[in-house]
Amino acid sequence: MGVVNMDLGLILERFNHIFGHDNVQVIASCPGRINLIGEHIDYNGGHVLPMAIDYRIYLALGENGSHFHHLFSDMDGNIKSISIDEDAPPKDWASFVLGAMDVLGTKGHTGGLDFLYLTNIPIGTGLSSSAAISVVTLEALVALFDMHCTKEEIAFYAQRIEHEKIGVLCGIMDQFAVCISREGMTLLIDTLSNQYKHIPLDLKGAGLGIIDSGITRRLTDSSYNTKRMECEEIKVTLDTKGIIDRNTPLARLSNAQYERSVSILKESLGKRLRHIYTEEKRVMEFCDALSKGDVYAAGRLLNLSHKSLSVDYEVSTKELDFIVERAIESHHVFGARLIGAGFGGSVLILYRDGRWEDISSRILREYHEYFDKEAKAYSIKSGYGSCVEFKA
Repeated sequence: MGVVNMDLGLILERFNHIFGHDNVQVIASCPGRINLIGEHIDYNGGHVLPMAIDYRIYLALGENGSHFHHLFSDMDGNIKSISIDEDAPPKDWASFVLGAMDVLGTKGHTGGLDFLYLTNIPIGTGLSSSAAISVVTLEALVALFDMHCTKEEIAFYAQRIEHEKIGVLCGIMDQFAVCISREGMTLLIDTLSNQYKHIPLDLKGAGLGIIDSGITRRLTDSSYNTKRMECEEIKVTLDTKGIIDRNTPLARLSNAQYERSVSILKESLGKRLRHIYTEEKRVMEFCDALSKGDVYAAGRLLNLSHKSLSVDYEVSTKELDFIVERAIESHHVFGARLIGAGFGGSVLILYRDGRWEDISSRILREYHEYFDKEAKAYSIKSGYGSCVEFKA
C-alpha cells in the first residue's frame, strides 16, 4: 500500500522504469469513497450520503507509438499488452480501461497507450475501487484527447462501463461520489433526479475508521444482481396489484403504499422493501444529526442501518456482523455498519477521537482468534474528487 498522497515525481519515475520512456502526457487521480448511510437504495430512487476518502488511485498515461496498449498496476504487478483492436480478457480489470476507451469512442481510433496505475485504495473492501479505476481512466483520456466532459458526464460514462463491460447493474452513487465530492464535505445525492448538494462533515469530537474483514467482494460473483432483480420483482408485483405504477421508485413509497405493499408481498420481498423504505428515512435523519453535530444520533442510525442490511436485505456475512458487534461493545464507539454492497468488504466505525488504536487493535485481535483470519484497520478522513493532476 502506498502513501496516502502520492508524489508526482515518484509516479513519473515509476512510469519510466516500467515502460522504458518518459512520455507521460497526463496524470489523473481519483479517490475511493465510503457511503455514510443509504445502502442499496441508490438503484431504488433513494437518497445516499457518500464522501470521498483520503485514499486514491493515480494514473499516468502516455502514447507509446505502437499498436499495443500496455497496462501496469501495482494491484497485480504485471504488464498487460493488448492490441489496440482487441477486447480485454474476460473478468479482467483491463475491462475497465478498454471500457473507458469504448464509451468515449476512442477505442480503435488511437495508437498504443501506456497506462500506469498506482493506488493505495484497499481492493475489494467496499471502498469503491472499481468506480475509481473507471473514473480515473476517463479523466485521463478526456484530458489526453482534449475532450469536453462535465463531471456528471464522466460519472455516467463510468456507470456505463460497469453495466456494459463488467456486468454489474450498479446505481450512480459511487461514480458521483468519486467524481464530485469535496474535501470536508459529504455528498447528499437524490438518485431519482441526480440532484446533489454538499453537506459539511462536522463530527464534533468523533472520527471515522474502517475495519476490512479480508473477505474480498467480487460483485460479478455475488448476489448483487439478484438483489436488483428482487427489487424489480417487487415493482412488478405491486404494479399488478394496483398499489404503485411500475416506474414508481421503491424508496419513495408513501406510508400508506408501504403498509399495503408489505401486507401482500411474500416474506423475503417484504423484508427487502422494509430495508429500502426505512433506509431512506435514516439518510434524512442522519443529515439532520450532522447539522446538529449529534454523533450519538448518527451512531444510532448506523447501527440500525447495519441491522436492516443484515436481517432484511441479507447482504451481510458472519464476519461483518462479528466486527459490528465487537465494535459497538465499546462505549467509545457511537455506531458501526457494513459499507458497500456487502457480501464481504468492510465495516465503518464512528468512534470517539483518540480511541481508534485501542478500538481497532482489540477488534483485530478478537477477529483473528475467532475466525483465524486477518483483518485490517484504516483511519480515514474526507478527500477530494477526481481531477487531472498534471498535463504536459
